Amino acid sequence: MGTLSLGYLCAAASGTYNLSGGTNTVSNCLYLGHNSGASGTYSLSDGSLAAAIELIGYSGSGSFTQSGGANTVSNCLWLGVNPGGSGSYDLSGGSLAATYNGGVSEYVGYAGNGAFTQTGGTHTMAGTLYLGYASGASGSYNLSGSGSTLTVSGNEFVGFSGRGAFTQSGGSQTVAGGLYLGNNADASGSYNLSDSGSGSYLSVGGSEYIGTSGSGSFTQSGGTHTVTGDLYLGSNAIGYSVNGTGSYNLGGGSLSVGGSEYVGDIGTASFTQSGGTNTVTGALTLAANSGANGTYTLSGGSLAAGTVT
Repeated sequence: MGTLSLGYLCAAASGTYNLSGGTNTVSNCLYLGHNSGASGTYSLSDGSLAAAIELIGYSGSGSFTQSGGANTVSNCLWLGVNPGGSGSYDLSGGSLAATYNGGVSEYVGYAGNGAFTQTGGTHTMAGTLYLGYASGASGSYNLSGSGSTLTVSGNEFVGFSGRGAFTQSGGSQTVAGGLYLGNNADASGSYNLSDSGSGSYLSVGGSEYIGTSGSGSFTQSGGTHTVTGDLYLGSNAIGYSVNGTGSYNLGGGSLSVGGSEYVGDIGTASFTQSGGTNTVTGALTLAANSGANGTYTLSGGSLAAGTVT
């Protein structure tokens, strides 16, 4: 056991690190798969890891598996950093905390490919979560398991300038800020919410934007989806002249919007409801602004809104 303190830990060719007890402290960067063609793996089952920055799949292939213990990142966690880099994180138990309060916390697919799979444990971050950050990057997050919790204190971007996909079939996700799907031009973001039987909860403290200047889609077949602010489908990101395309398909579960719901805010959007409940405290507005296009198709379930325009 004991304590292992390293200023710099790098798996540049092919390396494996197993931590089953004690403490591993990395004062600078933890690299897994540093160079092109290299591979690095880290397995945490007990004990604690503390690092300033974790770069998983820097230019090569990196994977982090956590079934227990505690992993604390004081600055940023990146998966798939450079083009060609590939990084994965599998969390089934224990705790992962990105504690940096300066704004940015995690990139799943910064310029490469990143995949985060959570089937248990707790995952908290003090900043923003990006899935598919740069153009050409791809990032995915799969959340399942009745005891899994994901907490984002900032905003969450699923497809910032690249491709992002979030799949939730269980567990609980809380986003304190806004949720954005397909943020910038040419970006694409998708969210699939279902319930495997143990409960599935998504709570957004701010507003939700589906297709900001890119393409966004939300598919819900179960679970509970709560938006404290407004819900925008087909909007426009600040500084972009391109209007987004957004779609929402509700087949089951419940959607609750504390503010208003805009289907075609500035761009093109569609809302298709074949089941479940859609409750809008404020107004449901179709094609809110000049040039927008919005359609709502209701074939099942229930819809309740303060006003419909």
